[in-house]
Amino acid sequence: MVKRRVLKVLVLIVFSFMNLIHEVNANELTSKTHPRLQLSLKEHPHADKDKDGLLTFSEYQELIKRLGPKKHPNGKPMGPLSTLLPTGEILISDFEQNNFNQMRNQGWSIQGDANIHGPSQSTRVMRRRVGSYSGAQFYSSFKASDKETSILISPEFLIELPFIDLLISGGSNPQAVSVRLLVEGKIVRLATGSNDDALELVSLSVEEFEGKRGHLEIVDASKSIWGHINVDRIAQTQKSKSKKIIKTVPNLETGSAFIQTQAGKKQVEITLKEGKLISDDQELSLDQLLLMTRSSSSMKSEINSSSKTLAGLKLKNGEVWPVEILNLEGEEVTVRSALFGQKKIELKHIASFQFLPDSSSEEEPNTLYRVEGEPIPGKLVWIRQKDIAIDCVLGVLPVPRETVTRFVLAKVDDKSSKSLTKNQAELGLDDGTQLNGSIALEGDKLSLNHEAFGKINLQFDKIQYIRKRSTHCVWLDQIDAQVLKSEGLVLPPPRPEVGAPVLQDLSLPKSKFFKAVRLYPSSSIQYRWNLAEGKTVLKGYIAPVQGSRCDVELKISSAGKELWSKVVQKGSPPEAVEIPLGSATQMTFQVEFKGRVAFPCGIQWFDAHLEVNN
Repeated sequence: MVKRRVLKVLVLIVFSFMNLIHEVNANELTSKTHPRLQLSLKEHPHADKDKDGLLTFSEYQELIKRLGPKKHPNGKPMGPLSTLLPTGEILISDFEQNNFNQMRNQGWSIQGDANIHGPSQSTRVMRRRVGSYSGAQFYSSFKASDKETSILISPEFLIELPFIDLLISGGSNPQAVSVRLLVEGKIVRLATGSNDDALELVSLSVEEFEGKRGHLEIVDASKSIWGHINVDRIAQTQKSKSKKIIKTVPNLETGSAFIQTQAGKKQVEITLKEGKLISDDQELSLDQLLLMTRSSSSMKSEINSSSKTLAGLKLKNGEVWPVEILNLEGEEVTVRSALFGQKKIELKHIASFQFLPDSSSEEEPNTLYRVEGEPIPGKLVWIRQKDIAIDCVLGVLPVPRETVTRFVLAKVDDKSSKSLTKNQAELGLDDGTQLNGSIALEGDKLSLNHEAFGKINLQFDKIQYIRKRSTHCVWLDQIDAQVLKSEGLVLPPPRPEVGAPVLQDLSLPKSKFFKAVRLYPSSSIQYRWNLAEGKTVLKGYIAPVQGSRCDVELKISSAGKELWSKVVQKGSPPEAVEIPLGSATQMTFQVEFKGRVAFPCGIQWFDAHLEVNN
């Protein structure tokens, strides 16, 4: 009786095992569903060992072993064969190679400073900043500073599946820092970071290019802050796992710009000739211009030029200068840049020294921030080539310069950074420099009268943006905001945030917008201003924040009277708004959940500003 029961149990185990094998075999990748296996079966019918008319993943692996790792099943030389995974994904690279010699052996080519280090060193330098990554390593173009430039070029591969997924972070400049897919020598898709080192899953939609050959270029041609790129695990896939799918390629022409006047916003070709701005063959005066954003200058010129490591300098008035910090002794720091030459600057003007990119928002005065370890409070004593010294509880402590991300001396003076007056402008250059001053057109250059340095002549093609402010126009992020209400279910909502545009609809180019003011539910914010007399109008584009999971209602009032309200639905694209405010000199935004409560949730105003019409 016992033997019969044991035999019955053994039969059930064997039967269950056979069913499991059958299920595994049934779910195994075959040429019935995967184009790589279909192509391999067509070119190598003998690889179908069981003669059932299907090539399984196991049979394919045996075929690859016979052909060798560096040949495609069709026999054409095309660099190493991208790996077909059991999931059906086709792995292009996971950057698990220790050095670039190993990558070269697999068909990659490397140009620029990337020659001197590889993925293993990238991982050691940046691993604490990128968040989660795949495997043991990833690639970063950053080694010791953002001054290094490089291009990694993949071997050519066949585009076989409709999506290419990759993890990416770093700078957001498509002209100079990006991952590019080239087909037939043309850039057909492009992805960038978002000025943040946390890796994000992004997908390139490539269905229209299936059956064609292409290659990837990982480009770092920028020497400014956020002039680096981080990339991990690039794979072709049948169905993307990313919410961020890129279906187009941005316009990379350097002459293209978005301009804003009182008549509205449009994309134009713009040049400066003989002291005149020419927009689409028509003259545009500086008085008409409110905002201009344009592409950076040529990638090749940045790749081929060479100079010493740059660091960032932030002034108390909000200006940012990418400079080489030579030394600090006493109350003066000596810096050098291509724009200003070599100069001495008094410490009283400086808010912080930025030695390495740092995504942290902490800005505690008299504090040294490091790549690893806790911040060290203390007084800055010196900055030298090899070390930085601070006077702290341990005495005068020298710290190796390569381990320091930044030293904060003081907070940025909000009133100073927002105190642009009539006929003045805020300028940004393509090396990351930000300047304030009055501007004028002279020949083929734009001159800026700077409070500290006097007149500076700037090449027009080096200017990335111009944003004017006058008694007739002020931008929302330049107005002092007072939070009247901030209540949350557990924690209060974040204060209003100002940052680069983040778009949920990736068919809209980011360069269309310059800045975004983000507002969150259960809050009330008041703005006050002092402009010329006349009828004031609030203009801008409104949309939900990226990934918003619920609808939000915004109400705008002045002196207790409601002037405008709107429900901003999750997933909706940016919408142009124009709200008459009459002769008001203050307004209140009230932001509330509309319907269910979920997080994240909020709205963002793109390029919101006040205009006065006489």
